[in-house]
Amino acid sequence: MNICCCFKNLKSNMMPNTFLNGIIKKDPSIEFLLFLLRREQGDASRNAHKKGHMTLRLAIASFISFIVVLIINYFRLELFGIVSGYAPHNFGFNIFFFIPSNLLILIGCLIVIVKTIKNWNNSTERKEKIIPLVLTIPIVLLYIFQLFRVLY
Repeated sequence: MNICCCFKNLKSNMMPNTFLNGIIKKDPSIEFLLFLLRREQGDASRNAHKKGHMTLRLAIASFISFIVVLIINYFRLELFGIVSGYAPHNFGFNIFFFIPSNLLILIGCLIVIVKTIKNWNNSTERKEKIIPLVLTIPIVLLYIFQLFRVLY
């Protein structure tokens, strides 16, 4: 670790053009030290890239779980024997499975939307920006529509 700290001071004291052109291309050990230094400091673009992949994964997981929950809700008679007109079974199914899973999906979608908008300028790839929004915004809009349909 001492070598990296000394190397960091050496790098900051030298002119960037002469340093890059003169030493790095000739000495692979210094190139390796630069690699370690970048890894230690954490590259901002690499961190944004990781965050983009995490939001993409969360968006895909939210979308797939939304589809699975709707399929389970549609086939609840065949899967669990819950008759759609029988109130106690419907109430238990909604309270213990359908409402909590929908709340988790909604929270996941809101997290994806906020993180995508927050890291909009940091990410360079289009798929890290657009695909999470395309997967999650329709789900949130559907929840908003259902909320207004119930209230009014």
